[in-house]
Amino acid sequence: MIVYPTGGGTGLIGMWKAFGELIAGGWLEGPPPRMYAVQAEGCAPVVQAFGQGQPSALPGRAPHGGRGPAGAGSARGSPHALGVA
Repeated sequence: MIVYPTGGGTGLIGMWKAFGELIAGGWLEGPPPRMYAVQAEGCAPVVQAFGQGQPSALPGRAPHGGRGPAGAGSARGSPHALGVA
């Protein structure tokens, strides 16, 4: 099980692709681990879109009006991340 704090979903896409390649190349056997995306309350566009069954997420804002990491809440990779969820 992997719990991954995601901003726009691009890291989650990379992990999903990497595990597929590791399995295809014979480096890992069996199914890939379960992956869970987590986001800060108040800035969770990917988590909200998943919960609402949407194909992509709208950009979010940093929680409580503060600044978050670059790309946090950008939802740039959400269509792909939600597509493999």
